[in-house]
Amino acid sequence: MQYERSISRDVADAMQENMMIHYLDCVKREVIFIPEDYVSWLDEMITDEEINEEENETDKMLLQDIKRINDEPDKFIEIPRTPTHEAFQIMEDFTEQLSDERLQNNLVRALNRPKPFHNFRFVLEEDNEVLQQWYKFRDAAYLEKAKEFLSENKIAI
Repeated sequence: MQYERSISRDVADAMQENMMIHYLDCVKREVIFIPEDYVSWLDEMITDEEINEEENETDKMLLQDIKRINDEPDKFIEIPRTPTHEAFQIMEDFTEQLSDERLQNNLVRALNRPKPFHNFRFVLEEDNEVLQQWYKFRDAAYLEKAKEFLSENKIAI
């Protein structure tokens, strides 16, 4: 059986990624990513000739996507990046729902120190079962955010 990803899952994954800009193609129902190095091209008009002159296949595909976004902007919605404070809130929410008081205290300390994201992850990596619980909690939180985004933009899930 082949696994088919949902548009909500793709949008949820895009919301977690901060190194790229993501767009939702509302017609094809697919997420397109543009690496930071290519963002300046979003303001440029790219010609088919420029695309055809590109030798690197990855760059060629990225330029084709940018051209599609520039040529048909009404078909695309930029997927917002999750602000740091919202990502932090998801970590706090996870911590609050834990029943293990010792682990909960360790995570609270990690969140209150400098580099809270790194420290939070470091504490979680001490126990693979808890780390898996975190991934499940985090993924569910982002999936909910994605569904809200899709609903606000009148995109069927």
